[in-house]
Amino acid sequence: MIHVFISLFLILGAQLGFIPFAESAIALAAMNVLLACMFYYLVFGLIVGTKSLVINTDIDIGATVAFKVVEYIALWFLYTNGYELAAAFALPAVLTTTFTDLFSILCKLDIVELEVEEERDE
Repeated sequence: MIHVFISLFLILGAQLGFIPFAESAIALAAMNVLLACMFYYLVFGLIVGTKSLVINTDIDIGATVAFKVVEYIALWFLYTNGYELAAAFALPAVLTTTFTDLFSILCKLDIVELEVEEERDE
């Protein structure tokens, strides 16, 4: 969540002129690449079976939508300012988390229902 506020600060700071443009783009690119690497590490753990996933059905819809808008603006900012590879590297992570958040929102609105299956002893 803090990365959204940092992204917004860097983008607005660069656009309004109180943070140097090049430094804010580099910091934003580094932060997005780091977060994408952490996400890919988590996905690798899910695939291998060392991590588990829990869907959060108690999600704040307004904050989630606002955070996603800022994340996509940050990727657009990187792409239009010469950091295409950083934006392309982070885009699959942002898209995947968008669909996960959309699924959580649908569960909260009772459009999709989750059923927990009990484990069988064999």
